[in-house]
Amino acid sequence: MKRIDLAIALTVFGGVLTSPVTADPVVEDPDWTLVRTIDFNGPYGVHLGPLDGRIYVARQASTDDGLFRYTFGGAGVKLCEADRPAGVLVDPADGDVFFSEIYGGAIFRYGQPAGPKETWVSGFHTGDDDPAGMAVAPANYAGPMIQPGDALVADRGSTSPDGLWAFSLESPEDEWEVVPDDGALVEASDVAISETDVYIADAAGYIWVLEEGGVVVELVTSEPIASPRGIAIDPLSGDLLVADGGDLRVVRIDPVTGEVSSVFTSFDGSFGWAGLDVSADGTEIVVSDYNGDAIHVFMMCDLAMFPDEDCNGNGIRDLCDVANGASEDVNYNNLPDECECVGDLDGDNDCDQGDLGELLAAYNQDDGGDIDGDGDTDQADLGILLYKYGSVCD
Repeated sequence: MKRIDLAIALTVFGGVLTSPVTADPVVEDPDWTLVRTIDFNGPYGVHLGPLDGRIYVARQASTDDGLFRYTFGGAGVKLCEADRPAGVLVDPADGDVFFSEIYGGAIFRYGQPAGPKETWVSGFHTGDDDPAGMAVAPANYAGPMIQPGDALVADRGSTSPDGLWAFSLESPEDEWEVVPDDGALVEASDVAISETDVYIADAAGYIWVLEEGGVVVELVTSEPIASPRGIAIDPLSGDLLVADGGDLRVVRIDPVTGEVSSVFTSFDGSFGWAGLDVSADGTEIVVSDYNGDAIHVFMMCDLAMFPDEDCNGNGIRDLCDVANGASEDVNYNNLPDECECVGDLDGDNDCDQGDLGELLAAYNQDDGGDIDGDGDTDQADLGILLYKYGSVCD
């Protein structure tokens, strides 16, 4: 299991405030492996980008709050400043990032690839708002109250009205109430949307299911969930994955039977709101341990489940090689570098002056020197090429 060194974190993130000693959580489900722990001060909401696979995280600490992006197997970068951000959502259509500021009561958009940060929803109720976790309805959504592509945000109503609101990812200041503040919600912290249903995590000890008319009905579970703070839907099974801040665990819930089983337990500290997400293919889970100052990355690594994902023939799934640091992936395409000729733009099986010339000709012009797969040729691509300069591929 790979742990990001504190010195790296100090450089990359502009100052981690503490040197956490975080105990690794216990993996209860044999299908999963803890492949990486990132020492990170004050992680709150986390989200796995559906287009780029990167970790987006909201930092809520005493200083240096903001929105951060972490590459799958590499370093991180601060995208923009924020004031005590909570939930994070990436638009599956274009990669734009939305994040909520829970005390300021607003939602902001950070447009990809380089911003800027802009106010998207300036407020909801009259008075204090506390927007937390968010989710977007999938393209094939056929459930109540919203349409495919609409986003939902949980308003936890700490000392004010709580509820569930919808908003548009296409137009700013286009929001509407879905569950009113006089309903059953007590402390709505996060929301998840399947093809047919909307599920709300309520930190007061409930999982709610949305029905027509803005009514919510409690999902009865086989055992109590003390404090649901994050929720996501496993795309492989349709089960709910819930971060339980009361018992410091992540559980799986069958939405039909309500049966509960533990996936990960014994986290070092409590979770922030919306501190759990699962990848679009269902093979990666990321959890923010807020009081433990850590981000944990879990993956399905059993090669028997992914027989075609072992390009270097070492008996380990390629994604897990990258995540745990066994293989480099300097171009961030989730493929071990030893399986490709990184930086070879002219196809002659090495990275040399000819490749540098091609990159410089395309620099800030087109994607002719795009090594990191973000659709342009820029400083990041130049850095990768210079790192690989002089290498010869087998």
